[in-house]
Amino acid sequence: MTPIKLHLPHLNMSTTKPVPIKPLIGCNPVEQLARQVRLDGLYALDGRDSSDHEMHGLYTGLWVKYAGTPLTDKDSSK
Repeated sequence: MTPIKLHLPHLNMSTTKPVPIKPLIGCNPVEQLARQVRLDGLYALDGRDSSDHEMHGLYTGLWVKYAGTPLTDKDSSK
C-alpha cells in the first residue's frame, strides 16, 4: 500500500488507505440484532441507564449476570 498524505494545515499526519471490510462468514445480522436488543433490555433492567449507576455506560457482565432471565413473556417461551 502506498501512504496517502492528507493536507490538513492544522494537523500533521499521514495515513494509509483503509482495507475493505469483508462480510463475516456465518454472521447472521438478525441474530446479532436480537442479541443487542436483549443486551439493551438487560442494561435498563440493571439500572445502568441511570448516570448514577457505578457501571453506567458499560455492558460488561450483563449476559452472565442475567443468564436465563426473561425480559418479557415472549423471551420465556424460548
